[in-house]
Amino acid sequence: MNTLAESADTDEAEYRQIIRASILRDKVREALGDEVPSVAEQTRARHILVETEDEAKEVIERLNAGEDFAALAEELSLDTGSAVDGGDLGFAPRGRYVPEFDEAVSTLPIGQVSEPIESQFGWHVIEVLERAERELSPADYVQLQRTAFSDWLDSARESAEIEDSWTPEIAPADPFLDQF
Repeated sequence: MNTLAESADTDEAEYRQIIRASILRDKVREALGDEVPSVAEQTRARHILVETEDEAKEVIERLNAGEDFAALAEELSLDTGSAVDGGDLGFAPRGRYVPEFDEAVSTLPIGQVSEPIESQFGWHVIEVLERAERELSPADYVQLQRTAFSDWLDSARESAEIEDSWTPEIAPADPFLDQF
């Protein structure tokens, strides 16, 4: 029966170093995750997703003429997940959506309809319904914990002074490349 270290083709010292690094990474992730608040400002918005900017402008014209947002979302929105709910996306913290959409949802005044917003999915017409401090969903909380760790790691890498002393002369031979 092979041990994991033997299966990974490493000696015991290398294996211990891999495990030590993994445990340290988990401990840092846990410590940073504990600092993430479980409550955050969240925005409840609705949107209508269409294919072109001209279609988005037509939606805005119809809204300005007094048509109901929810009815238009059900009729026109390409986002079939929210269209059945009148375009309502529910509450979401900042960072849940693609950047263009997220910025609009986070900055648009409550009750105001946006100008057409383009994202990778098409063109959106957005209305913010309300903002409130709310408990994060488990999925949003885990995502914020991951983001906190990722941001910390990026910062640590940027501030690290790493000297690259690896040169071809000291590189170990590669048996695969030696075949050619």
